[in-house]
Amino acid sequence: MLVWVVALTLGCERQAKVITVQQVEKFLKAVDAASAKKDPQVLLDHMAPDALITVKMNGPNGRQILRFNGKDYEARVKAELAALKDYKYQRSDTRIEISQDQQQARVSMKILELLTAPNGTYRAETTQSTIYVLRDGKLMIQKVDSESTASRVK
Repeated sequence: MLVWVVALTLGCERQAKVITVQQVEKFLKAVDAASAKKDPQVLLDHMAPDALITVKMNGPNGRQILRFNGKDYEARVKAELAALKDYKYQRSDTRIEISQDQQQARVSMKILELLTAPNGTYRAETTQSTIYVLRDGKLMIQKVDSESTASRVK
């Protein structure tokens, strides 16, 4: 089951010295637009090499905990998106917190996905918290924690 982890980036060419709420909001909109096109590259281009992604989800043998580094996650997302016939994504309840030194952001949100695969259509609801840091002036995903529940729709 695909768990689309939403990421943030600056979306601009100049190097940032601090993270702002406006930068985060601007990029969330870019991620939303890319998600509508099943295009994960916007997300994947801002995955730190040492990123840690933890996904808790229901699986065939009950609850599973999956852990990925950035490269493993990239391979999984690309493969799963390629296998989907249709993908719809909606973000809600977004909360952005910037650290006092403005070098880190924590973003929490809910994500609703409707995935049409060859074997059926599934609805996934995810609660996600992501930590972003600045590296060479670029907002990068450092850590993602998500919990998903999926059910077959048809």
